[in-house]
Amino acid sequence: MNLREARCLFTRLLTNDLMPWAYAQAYDPHSPLFGCEFALDEGRVKSPRLVRKAGMVFEAKDAVHGNRGEFRSLHHDGRAVDILVYRQGQYLSNGGDRAYRALGAYWKGLHELASWGYDFGDANHFSLSDGDRR
Repeated sequence: MNLREARCLFTRLLTNDLMPWAYAQAYDPHSPLFGCEFALDEGRVKSPRLVRKAGMVFEAKDAVHGNRGEFRSLHHDGRAVDILVYRQGQYLSNGGDRAYRALGAYWKGLHELASWGYDFGDANHFSLSDGDRR
């Protein structure tokens, strides 16, 4: 699958499948997502291409997590997003919360490449994996 196809698949899975399902669950009093709200957090992601184009000097590490020696984040490829989950106006910082577990399980069931960051210590990260990159 080329990058365009992967981006289009990721976008479709996110916008047509995961988010509509999550919002429907937020209104179901029997769902672990009852009363939840969702927000996308991409404010800290800086595309290496845009950084170079703007002539900025940028340290060679992942702009979101800061723990890699190069730009390897799937956020930069348009294949990942961080989803913030709120319940009753409070951000759920515990990735093991039942709401995150439900969201992650549903996401991973949508496609064989769908990866949830909880499996590697980043619970609000949802991506379409690419080899060893998740």
